[in-house]
Amino acid sequence: DAMAHDAADERGAVIATIERAGCGGIWGRAVELIKRARQWPALETAALEDARDAFNQALHLQRSARTLHRELKQAQAALDADPSDENFRHLVEIQAQFNDVQATEALIEGFGVSSGRVGRV
Repeated sequence: DAMAHDAADERGAVIATIERAGCGGIWGRAVELIKRARQWPALETAALEDARDAFNQALHLQRSARTLHRELKQAQAALDADPSDENFRHLVEIQAQFNDVQATEALIEGFGVSSGRVGRV
């Protein structure tokens, strides 16, 4: 509804539409989950620049993880077909890269400055 009435860029209008649809409780729970997960770039207090950086980084990490997951399956299949030291080393290398991608967080220089979150968790 908010989008149909050209109000999708107004937070209050979007939330009012959510509440009119009977989904206010769901919205509240979603916000609490975001806060507990410390995903502050998804909250209204985040600067748009920080939110964009976080989204772009999440998208990049997801794509990297997907690619590495595919490579991991291929390396496992290669090791199953030919259990050589070279195939094993290749599998271990991809596993390490996959773990690195999963452990990566917002490491963008200056990330959070626009939202006043430098050094905060």
